Amino acid sequence: MLAKAEDTSRDRLALTNDVVMVSTADGLKIWDLQTAELVAVLDQEPISQLIVSPDGRQLIGLADDGANNTQIQIWQRP
Repeated sequence: MLAKAEDTSRDRLALTNDVVMVSTADGLKIWDLQTAELVAVLDQEPISQLIVSPDGRQLIGLADDGANNTQIQIWQRP
């Protein structure tokens, strides 16, 4: 019998055709998939869910401050 592994990581990711976005304890990090370069770091609480719009221009996330205060946050890519 296999035991289910616990997910202790707070990292979450979202992928578009040109970037990968990862929520870490250090903020929301965005890498260019063509160059593998880190292109942005947003100072942000860790996000529990990341959703990218179908056109890849909006990122929607749920942020929890640990005190049962959940916020929906929306970012628009230029």
